Amino acid sequence: MKNFEKELSSAYGFLKPCKLEGCLHKEPSPSVLIFPGGGYSFVSPREAQPVAARFFEKGYNAFVLTYSTADRALGVHYPMQLFQAVAAILYIRQNKQFLRATDDVIVCGFSAGGHLASMAAVFYDKAEVRHAFSIKGSEARPSAAILCYPVISAIESPHCQSLINLTGKSNPKDYIHCSTELSVDGNTPPTFLWHTANDAVVDVRNSISFAQRLAKFKVPFELHVFEEGAHGLSMCDESTSEGNPALIRSDVGKWFELCITWLDNRFKKS
Repeated sequence: MKNFEKELSSAYGFLKPCKLEGCLHKEPSPSVLIFPGGGYSFVSPREAQPVAARFFEKGYNAFVLTYSTADRALGVHYPMQLFQAVAAILYIRQNKQFLRATDDVIVCGFSAGGHLASMAAVFYDKAEVRHAFSIKGSEARPSAAILCYPVISAIESPHCQSLINLTGKSNPKDYIHCSTELSVDGNTPPTFLWHTANDAVVDVRNSISFAQRLAKFKVPFELHVFEEGAHGLSMCDESTSEGNPALIRSDVGKWFELCITWLDNRFKKS
């Protein structure tokens, strides 16, 4: 594991505390950029390096972004987290030779990290992003998105605490602009989503609302809704359960192989 915090900070000095770590292959490979969850309150280690290691085993470079959250950067709110995600995508592409990467950068987020991944997927060309990074269009557009039990909507069964932590505002009208399903269009990257139907923390309708918008704009997507399973399952096995048997679900754990098949079909065609 190599730490790229110094390089990221020097490349984008205006960023608040954040860290990019990665696993690299010997040959140029597509990259999965992982945003762990934690309600924008903290960054969950259960959805960080154990996930990166699994993607690495499947032939993908894997990076984890430790973006600004309330526990480390109190008072740092949107759009800083979006800027950090964009900075990481641009950093990988602009340093692909050094990182043994290709131009393909897939964002992968869990829970609130799924919200950040969805922001990267739909806000990559917002005016403030283009201005902050002096880019003109699609330079920061992810090649694809993987959204794992994501926070998405400020309208459809929202996870309000995540949106409050992100924006610093408690009135729903003040964070409606972060309801990412509203910004899906025909240029949104292909997306893989999974959720459990009885998720008691982030309602499954968050994933469904995003998928419905993808369908409306004919964006390629794959959605898997498993009947049962707690929120925050991550890899669904002992590597991420931290001794909690409720977080071990071999049936839901099939999401990862389904996701790898989806990725391979898209990025590793012979």
